[in-house]
This record gives sequence, structure tokens and C-alpha cells, in this order.
Amino acid sequence: MDRMLHKLKNAKPIAGQERFFYPGLHEHEEIQERRCRGIPLHKEVIRWFENITGELNIPVFETLP
Repeated sequence: MDRMLHKLKNAKPIAGQERFFYPGLHEHEEIQERRCRGIPLHKEVIRWFENITGELNIPVFETLP
């Protein structure tokens, strides 16, 4: 299975595409990205956290750009 996925991952994409995708690849890459950078939050959720931490006098948490 690993050899097959390796071949698929390195397959030449069709014209107009940058790379070849197989089922589960996008999800795997998304998991890796979130493990590295964290889970993105909607701007309204971040605004709510900023408001509630201000009301409770709790230090604001750091966010990534």
C-alpha cells in the first residue's frame, strides 16, 4: 500500500493541475497543518474570546496571523 500511495503521490498530474490527489490525501495534509499551526478559529469566535477575557480580566491569548 505504501508503494502504491508513493507512486500515486509522484504521478504526473493532468494538464492544468499542479498535483495528483488521491482519497484521504487532502485530509491527511489538513491534519498535519493543524497539528503544526493549530485549528483556525472564525473571526467572530476570536472577537468573542477577546470580549469575554476583557470582561473577566483574563490575559488575551496569542493568535497567529
